[in-house]
Amino acid sequence: MPFTLLHLGPALILGYLLRFRVHWPTLIIASVIIDLEPLAVILLNLSDYPRHGYLHTFASAIFLGCLVGVVMWLIRDYFSKLFNLLALTESVSYSFGGYLTSSPP
Repeated sequence: MPFTLLHLGPALILGYLLRFRVHWPTLIIASVIIDLEPLAVILLNLSDYPRHGYLHTFASAIFLGCLVGVVMWLIRDYFSKLFNLLALTESVSYSFGGYLTSSPP
């Protein structure tokens, strides 16, 4: 299986169960962004680069996840109405920690 959105399934389940404590859209985006690496390797035909390379290491996944959490926290005001409309968030105010705990895959 060279490319699957394998990280999305656990994110959907955990995000739904913890939806009052973690920001679900951040959890989904941080989980899927990791799978963009194998997609880029396949589409760009990067034969020297490993399919599940550097973003699939623990350290870089944590770093990228925290970066996604910070960015989502910074843009929260712009997209909060959209997330509520799509029923991706509850009508609670998520703290910065709620975004950061959502982000590491």
